[in-house]
This record gives sequence, structure tokens and C-alpha cells, in this order.
Amino acid sequence: LVAASGVGFAAMSTDRGEQFTEFYILTEDPETGELVAGDYPDEVGGEAKPVHVGIGNNEGETVEYTVVVLLQSFEGDQERTVQREWTLDTFSMTLQPGETRTEPHELDTYVTGNDLRVTYLRYEGSPPSDEPIGTETAYRHAHFWIDAPASETN
Repeated sequence: LVAASGVGFAAMSTDRGEQFTEFYILTEDPETGELVAGDYPDEVGGEAKPVHVGIGNNEGETVEYTVVVLLQSFEGDQERTVQREWTLDTFSMTLQPGETRTEPHELDTYVTGNDLRVTYLRYEGSPPSDEPIGTETAYRHAHFWIDAPASETN
């Protein structure tokens, strides 16, 4: 009886593996058309640049994710601090356990400047309403740097 209950407890308390969520930004290779991690846009403005946001749900349950896209400008050379911040977009997707999805996202901005950081924040559920939206409150985040020059008018 003791041996049988010990085996039953071990079977019920067995770890089902690590639970996590994949989160990444991809671009399309112009030669092959395949999605790759790299070759991110380095200049945005005037026309939208396509990127692809990937999320893989390995949490073991259905999860609704919200992605917030921020554009940030910084001041200072060594210890950069956020000077200004703009929310460019927010979108959601619900994934079943084990599902991975890559969604296209058109990146564009009306903001101009150099050395701007595009940050994709991923939240489980909705972003917090009582805390600032940012890398400190996001479950995961990914970013790359761009320049957004003023458009030329003739």
C-alpha cells in the first residue's frame, strides 16, 4: 500500500517540463523569401517596413498575448536614459498550447530622429494599467535601432 501510494504521488507530481514563451522579431530575406533573425530595418519613415513578430506558446495552456510597439529616443552617450517614448502600435493574439505563430507587422513612424530604438513588448494578457508600459513590466521584449529621417519634399 505504501509503495503504491508513493508511485501514485510521484506520477502526480512529475514536472511536465519547463514552461515558457518564445518571442522574436524576424525579417524576410530578399533573396530566398524565408524569415530570418537579422537584417532589421535601419531606416524608417515615409514607407512602412515589414517585420514579423513570432510567439510560441509553451505554457501548457491557452494564452492571450498583447504586443506593444514602442519607439524610444535617448539622451546621453554612456548611460542612456529614455528622453521620449511613443506607442506605435498594440495588437493581440491568442495561442493554444504548443502553437507558434508569426504575424506580419508594418513598422512606420511619424517621429523623426537618429538612434531611435524600436522595442516590441510582449505581455501575457493585457499590459498593466497601474504601471508604466516598458521593458520593466513586459514578460519579454525585443528591440532594434533605426534612424527616421525627415521626409524630403520637393
